[in-house]
Amino acid sequence: LTVFLVVVVLYFMGGDAIFERFFGIAETGVMQTFQQNRGLFLEYTLTESLFEYPFGAGLGRWGMMTVYFNESGNWLYPALHAEIQLTGWLFDGGIPLWLCYGGAILLALRYSYRLAVHATGTLSDCATIIFSIQLFIAGLCFTGPVFNTQFGIVFWLLTAVLHGCHRTLLYQAWCEAHEAEVAEEEAPA
Repeated sequence: LTVFLVVVVLYFMGGDAIFERFFGIAETGVMQTFQQNRGLFLEYTLTESLFEYPFGAGLGRWGMMTVYFNESGNWLYPALHAEIQLTGWLFDGGIPLWLCYGGAILLALRYSYRLAVHATGTLSDCATIIFSIQLFIAGLCFTGPVFNTQFGIVFWLLTAVLHGCHRTLLYQAWCEAHEAEVAEEEAPA
């Protein structure tokens, strides 16, 4: 029922194009639909841009930076177009930025996952929710430059909140253990 309502709302908001794209996923499959729409940008990044800019093209060559600080006569370093996040990272810093930023995202996902699986109580529940949101945002990197938007801020904010909660619980447990140890030492024998 919920899916039906979503489809009806999408049809009235976007018309036939949105309706056909939504049902096209069921007919052609997720991977084929991605390849026809956003997969072309990923393929372009991996087959052409990667070899042209392995260490980046320089900061500010794509996105809103080119709108704000456009130099129309700069034929030596023209503005570039990045449709997905991986292309933008490649233009900004090349393979080293892919490794650093991608590694940071993977570490954040690993941290949240480990807390979701190994922690107990409310922390585990919160970590599960945060991991789901983080995984969703990380997956959006293949659809657009999401870490340049509020989604990127949400990703890192949730990571920081989860880390802060975990450290607070660890500190509280340490304080309780330390107080019990001090009380045990001070107790008359």
